[in-house]
Amino acid sequence: PRIKLAQGSTVVIVDDQSMIHQLWKLRLDDAGFTGKILFFQNARDLRSGIGGMSIDGVHFLMDYDLLDPQVNGIDLLKEIPAAASRYLVTGHFDDPNVRAACERERLALIPKTSLHSLPVVVV
Repeated sequence: PRIKLAQGSTVVIVDDQSMIHQLWKLRLDDAGFTGKILFFQNARDLRSGIGGMSIDGVHFLMDYDLLDPQVNGIDLLKEIPAAASRYLVTGHFDDPNVRAACERERLALIPKTSLHSLPVVVV
């Protein structure tokens, strides 16, 4: 698997760990990505931060486990129209229920353990 981004596109990263935000920023910088990167740590901030934004061509990289026990990354990605690229980035990649939900919702699944080696391609 790889992530393919258009130069100048928008990437939305949702994770409750600031270390993961830093890792994504490093990975995107190393790939030469110069588009817009938005970071959120919870569902409330994500919803208010993208409200009214056109999501066509936006890439959402979402953690499964968030600090809010009422919502997880799959729940949030289901709220995002399929016109966006939707990725669940999680340590629960081997959980059969998570895999089934990703297949059902047509979400790309990225193991969090592969973030250091996941190819990021900017075109």
